[in-house]
Amino acid sequence: MKQVDQRGTARHDFEARLKALTHLALDAVVTMDAESRIIDWNPQAEITFGWSHEEIVGQLLSDTIIPSKYREAHARGLRNFLETGQGPILNKRLEIEAVTRDGHEIPVELAISAVRSGPGWVFVAFVRDISRRKGVEEALADETEVLYLLMDNTQDSIYFKDAANRFTRINRAHAHALGISDPEEALGKTDFDFLSRECAQATFADEQQIMHTGRPLVGKMERIRRSDGTTTWYSTTKVLFYDSRRSVAGTLGVSRDITELKRAEEELKAAKEAAEVASRAKSDFLASMSHEIRTPMNGIIGMTDLIFDTELTSDQRECLRMVKVSAESLLTIINDILDFSKIEAGKLDLDSTEFDLSDSLTESLRMLAVRADQKGLELLCDVQAEVPEIVHGDPTRLRQIITNLVGNAIKFTESGEIQLRVEPLSFEGGMIELHFTVVDTGIGIPPEKQAAIFEAFSQGDNSTARRYGGTGLGLTICRRLVEMMGGRIWVRSEVGQGSQFHFTVCLGVGATRKATLLASEPSLLGLPVLIVDDNAASRQILERTLRYWGTEPTSADSGAAAVAALQRAKATGHPYTLLITDFHMPEMDGFDLVQQIKERPELSGPAILLLTSAGQRGDDARCRELGVSAYLVKPVGPSELRIAIVSLIEQHAGQDGAANLVTRHSIREAPAGTRLKILLAEDNAVNQQLAVRLLEKRGHRVVVAGNGMEALAALAEQTFDLILMDVQMPELDGFSATAAIRARERATGGHIPIIAITAQSMKGDRERCLEAGMDGYISKPILIKEVLEAIESLMLAGPS
Repeated sequence: MKQVDQRGTARHDFEARLKALTHLALDAVVTMDAESRIIDWNPQAEITFGWSHEEIVGQLLSDTIIPSKYREAHARGLRNFLETGQGPILNKRLEIEAVTRDGHEIPVELAISAVRSGPGWVFVAFVRDISRRKGVEEALADETEVLYLLMDNTQDSIYFKDAANRFTRINRAHAHALGISDPEEALGKTDFDFLSRECAQATFADEQQIMHTGRPLVGKMERIRRSDGTTTWYSTTKVLFYDSRRSVAGTLGVSRDITELKRAEEELKAAKEAAEVASRAKSDFLASMSHEIRTPMNGIIGMTDLIFDTELTSDQRECLRMVKVSAESLLTIINDILDFSKIEAGKLDLDSTEFDLSDSLTESLRMLAVRADQKGLELLCDVQAEVPEIVHGDPTRLRQIITNLVGNAIKFTESGEIQLRVEPLSFEGGMIELHFTVVDTGIGIPPEKQAAIFEAFSQGDNSTARRYGGTGLGLTICRRLVEMMGGRIWVRSEVGQGSQFHFTVCLGVGATRKATLLASEPSLLGLPVLIVDDNAASRQILERTLRYWGTEPTSADSGAAAVAALQRAKATGHPYTLLITDFHMPEMDGFDLVQQIKERPELSGPAILLLTSAGQRGDDARCRELGVSAYLVKPVGPSELRIAIVSLIEQHAGQDGAANLVTRHSIREAPAGTRLKILLAEDNAVNQQLAVRLLEKRGHRVVVAGNGMEALAALAEQTFDLILMDVQMPELDGFSATAAIRARERATGGHIPIIAITAQSMKGDRERCLEAGMDGYISKPILIKEVLEAIESLMLAGPS
């Protein structure tokens, strides 16, 4: 009896301990008897399944948490265990579904143990709700499926390799790149199984370097040759990838097929080379056309000028004048077309040289003054005093812009005036931005046409082209040149009210200024001057300029007003020292005014400077007869005007003895220089004659060579002071001849100045000439002024 009690106590103790353990467990613990009736239900089981301890104890397991699909198998397994003592699911972990109190099935992890209790068995089931884990696994499976879906449907090759460079996964694109149909065929293999040995060795080295250094390979251009001989270009990026323990698992690579891009690059390269060849051909064609057109035009214009200096009948002179006008018009069209072609081909460049801005503008306007005078137009130039005299830039191209704009203004203006204004906008870092304005009183431009006029081959309308002529390229060229000079161009205009063309350019400021500054001209300080001109703008410009120099100007708008002003000045004891009068005035012109002054002793006294828009034959003689001290043709630049005033004031004061008429030519005339012996290398017969006559008229001796070979032969026999060398000649061109001359000089010593003459006028020509050993450069058509200036510049510079 005692033994029975001890067994009962032991069993009771065991069940107590078991219950204590199960109630502390974090998993649901269900205790059942041999009939599968629930005898215990821990707190976690209440949470997991929803039944309380009181509700569930005594219930059959198959009636509660076992789903119907498992019940038959559960009963069969229980019977088998009770009969044999063995069961297939005991002491194993299973993943099955269980039923909650509300009838939902949840995934659980199950482990069952059988414990003998007295004569029977007690089964303990440990159940863990794995709903969250299953959700995570399913989400991960979904993400993995999406990842694999993306991999297999992207056009880029994606591949994973282990530390031994074996493929662990590749996508379909990379399978295709390797030449296989099924990505599974690549698993466990390496690039050596698919690529040429050279390519496989390169990829192997890259991947080993990545795993050794940890640095990714980004955007490498790879030329992959497969074992079957086919070649593909790829842009490849490779990085390390890690396993779940953050250990290096291998490499991940992404390669993009850029074969078409490489092919396009090759085609683009070939196209670029072809375009460069075409561009060179175009440049050569332009150079050839420039030479072939300008050379005969040089002969036409030059010879016409020479004939003008001979005795001619009035009919002959008029015919020659028409020839010259026509030739110059044709040359303008040719220049526009060639310049536009050079700009389009990128072959037009800007020079940078120091020049006098006022003088350059005056020269530009003086070339147009005759045309303006023929139409009865007043041509004015107003350069503000703050604008520097000496600037750095391209004077030729700046004059081209001015000439085009002012020429257009004359063309489209029937009456009134045309004014060129120049004012400074800003100064910074040795550069000045200048604002130029060309104002006319012409026909104006409709608002809807104003933007189009700067486009190539465009004018206001077709009737404009028919009436006024022109190529429609001038303003396009101006716009391009202005932009090359760092500025912009625009227009403001009203139909019937005239136009204002504005443009800005940036120029360097010269380091020196002329010696004719105000500080060096004390004779102008306080000088009383009377200005006579019927044009208000002209009076204002002259008055402002003279006041800046320190004079005391007064203005009169007619000859009668001038006479009255002279009388008042004499009466008050403050007579004028200088009288500046325009020639073209209504009622009483300039000569009539001077005649009155000469006839009335009470008005005499001032030195007289006469300004005219266009000189006429006999003007010089009449000026001397009437006692005019200076005679200048408009437009007159500030420098020229200042020199003329100072010169005539000195003459008037008796400092130079007998008074001479001050003219533009006397101002510019320099003492005769040394007469030179010049070798002219030129193959064109007309241009030979032209150059010889022009130079011989200036006292120079000229020897002609028809090509470079003849020039070298002449140099071997004679000594020359200077060579004028055409760059395009048969047998031996100017560049080759210059190279031969410089080679001789390196052996014998000495240096003869060589001035290049070219009709090409292309970008880089000047630099090419200087690099070839030439000392100067002038372009055709040859202007004697440019030739003489080039010669004087070289001879004054002396040997280099």
